[in-house]
Amino acid sequence: RAKIRADVGSLLDDNESESNRVIVLDDNMYYRSMRKQWYHLCRDRRCAYHQIFLQAPTAVCLERNRHREAADRVPDFSIEHMAEVFEWPPCGGNTWEAQEGISLIIDAETPTLEQVQKVILAQSKVNFWRPVPKESVAVEDVQSDGHNCDVALRKIVTRALAGVPKELGPLKSTLAKQWGARKAEYTKRVAKNTGGTPASDLIQEAEMSFLQSCVADMQQALRESAAGPAAGYGREASQTNASESK
Repeated sequence: RAKIRADVGSLLDDNESESNRVIVLDDNMYYRSMRKQWYHLCRDRRCAYHQIFLQAPTAVCLERNRHREAADRVPDFSIEHMAEVFEWPPCGGNTWEAQEGISLIIDAETPTLEQVQKVILAQSKVNFWRPVPKESVAVEDVQSDGHNCDVALRKIVTRALAGVPKELGPLKSTLAKQWGARKAEYTKRVAKNTGGTPASDLIQEAEMSFLQSCVADMQQALRESAAGPAAGYGREASQTNASESK
């Protein structure tokens, strides 16, 4: 992510091109802080910034995920967790996301891709190239601590373990130990924070990274289960635990 941010910054700083340039970032960005860093990047460079949300019920998202190719499918708990913690932009007020032209929420439950594209194109005709204005009010960052990080990551572990398929039942305790050790390491990092970054931002970054690692573990376990006995994953998980505890 740091490399992507640097690459985007370089593109925005490139003044040699005489034509307007559109950069599209396709990501979940379910926390407001994830989106705000891009807003600030555009504001500091006097560029336009727009964010588009495709909103659909969790059940619809889960069903679409089941119809993906096996290599692209993610565990259900990943989608369920994001749906639970997703921070949608406010409809009113003086926050940066409520400014005119910044946020657009589209109903993505039934429309086709072509219909969604038409909505986006219609919206883009109104002040599309207008630079991001300065924020009118300061948004306070809510400070947190290691305990809050532990609680947030524990929710992911609980949901992830509940989503372990029956065929992976014997691996449940292995995954629980692996995720527990990793959770403790993330919590320590947040608790030791002495820099200027708000703890709430660190927790959200830790939660995102932790969730991705749990998804990767589950996908690996499913692949090895389909290929044969799961003993290979058990050995690798044990090695991972050992390396993480060093």
